[in-house]
Amino acid sequence: RIALVPPCRLVVKATAGARVIGKRGESIKAIRAASGASVKVLQDELPEALHRRQECIVLASCGESSSLRQALTGILDRVFDRSGLPDPAERGRERPFVVDVVVPERASAALVGPGGEKIKALIQEVGCDVNVVREPLAGIAAQKRVRVLSRERARADFAVWR
Repeated sequence: RIALVPPCRLVVKATAGARVIGKRGESIKAIRAASGASVKVLQDELPEALHRRQECIVLASCGESSSLRQALTGILDRVFDRSGLPDPAERGRERPFVVDVVVPERASAALVGPGGEKIKALIQEVGCDVNVVREPLAGIAAQKRVRVLSRERARADFAVWR
C-alpha cells in the first residue's frame, strides 16, 4: 500500500535556493535521481514581493511519502549547508535552523487548533518552535508561512516532514 502525500513547498533565501540547484544543476539533478521526486526551484516566476525579499520557493512533489521524504532530506541538506560561508569562523558558529513551509491559508486555523492546542501539541512533539506567520505570503493568494526554528537539525527536519 502506497501512502499519497501532497507536495511540499518551502520558502528559502535565494542563496539557499541556489545551493539546492547547485553548479550546472548538479545538486537538484542528484536529489531528483536519488529520490525519484519532482523538485523545482521557483525564482523568476514568483511575485515581486518575494524577489525584493530575495526569496524563492522550493517545490518537491511525489505521490509516495518515502520518495518525498528523501527529496526533502536532500533539499534541507543544501538549504542548511554552511560550508560555503566566506568566513571560516561563521561556518562553525552555532545558529538556528530556520525554514518556512508554505501551507494553504485555510489550513492554518486547523494547524493552530482551538486556543492553540494543536500547535502546542505539535511543538511538544517535534521539539522545536513552529509558528504560523500572521500575514499571508506576499504576492501569493491564500497561502501562509509556517516557520520552523530549531537549534538541532534533526528536529527541524522532523518538523518540516510532520
